[in-house]
Amino acid sequence: MEAERFLPWLAVLASQDIDYTIEDVGRQQFLILNRRDFPAALQELALYEENAAKLYERQVRLSEPMVGREAKHSFSVSAFAFAALYFILLLRFHVFVSELTPSWRHRGVWHGEHIRQGQLWRCITSLTLHADYAHLLSNLFWGCILLTLAGSILGTGWALLLMLSSGALANLLNAYIFPQAHYRALGASTAVFALLGILCAHAGMRNMYSAKNSENGLLQQMQPILPLLAGLAILAAWGTAAKSDLAGHASGFFCGLLTGFFSLKIPAGLRTWPWQFMCWLGAGLLHLLAWQYAMR
Repeated sequence: MEAERFLPWLAVLASQDIDYTIEDVGRQQFLILNRRDFPAALQELALYEENAAKLYERQVRLSEPMVGREAKHSFSVSAFAFAALYFILLLRFHVFVSELTPSWRHRGVWHGEHIRQGQLWRCITSLTLHADYAHLLSNLFWGCILLTLAGSILGTGWALLLMLSSGALANLLNAYIFPQAHYRALGASTAVFALLGILCAHAGMRNMYSAKNSENGLLQQMQPILPLLAGLAILAAWGTAAKSDLAGHASGFFCGLLTGFFSLKIPAGLRTWPWQFMCWLGAGLLHLLAWQYAMR
C-alpha cells in the first residue's frame, strides 16, 4: 500500500466499522480484511478516492483562480521597467512643453466645447500634459505602480493601449455628458484611474470565480464586489482633491471597468509578443497622430 494512502484508508474503514488487521512484510504494510467485508470496503475506499480527487481538483482551481489562467505573478520586472520608461517619457515631454510657447498646452488641453466641435485629438493630448511637476510626479508614481500591475496581467502592450483608450473614451464622454462645463483639464490621472478600473474588473472576476468554488458564506458571497468597493474608496479618497477633475477621474475609473471586462475576453494567443508589439505601435501612433492634428 502507498504510504500516503495508508492512514486515510484506515480512517475510512474505521468510520464504517469494518474490521481489519495490518500485516508487515518487509518494508511494506498490507491490510487484511474479512471476506464478507471485502465488497463494502472496496465501495467505501472507491468513494473516498473519488471525493479526494474532486477535492484536489477544486484546490488546484482555487489556487489559480484567474480567468483564462492569466499570469500567475502579480508583479513583473519587465512590466515595471516598461511602466517606468513610459512615465519617464511623460516627464521628459513635460520638460519639452514647458520650454516652448504656451501654444502646445493651449492646443492640447481638454476642452469640452472644442471636442464637441470635432477636435477629438484633445481626448488624447490632454493625457500627456500636466500643470506642474507636483501634478506630474503624483501621476507618475501611481501610474507606474498600476501600469506595472496591469502589464503583469495583460502584457505591457495591451495594458498601455487599454489605458490610453479608456482615458480617451472617458474624456470624450465627459465632453458630451457635461456640455455646460467651460473649464479646461489636463493630466494623465484620467488614464491612471482607468488602470485602477481595469485592475478592479480583473480582481472582481477572479473573486467571482473563487466564490463559485467555495462555501456560500457571507464573506465568500461578497468577494466579487470587494475590489469594486476598494476602487471606489480609492477614487473617493484620491480623486476628489481640491481643484481636481472629479468628472474625469470618475469617468476614467468606470471606462476602465468596461475595458477591463472586455480584456477578459482577449484570447491567450493574442497576448503573445507579436501582438504586444502591435499594441505598443498602436498606442505610440495614437500619441503621434493626436499631436500632429493638434499642431496643424
